[in-house]
Amino acid sequence: MIEFDDVGMLDITLEEDAAGKGRVMIKMTDKGELNLSSHQARILATELIMVANRVEVRENLKRNENMVRNNSASDQPRGFFQQAFAK
Repeated sequence: MIEFDDVGMLDITLEEDAAGKGRVMIKMTDKGELNLSSHQARILATELIMVANRVEVRENLKRNENMVRNNSASDQPRGFFQQAFAK
């Protein structure tokens, strides 16, 4: 179960249909539910992972750009001692 601030709760369970096949049930408090086959649930999970990875990459790129911008102000000529111990 996952709790969200503005939506409520999200509950993911395994249930069986009338034919005895496993179904993935995703229920949101007061918002409805998704009744997915294992294949559909796998596709949804893959899409979520891919989007989450894209978000993380973008955040890392922005963070790295900010680090580069902050360090660009220190592009002053270095003395011999500073060059020897530069990172």
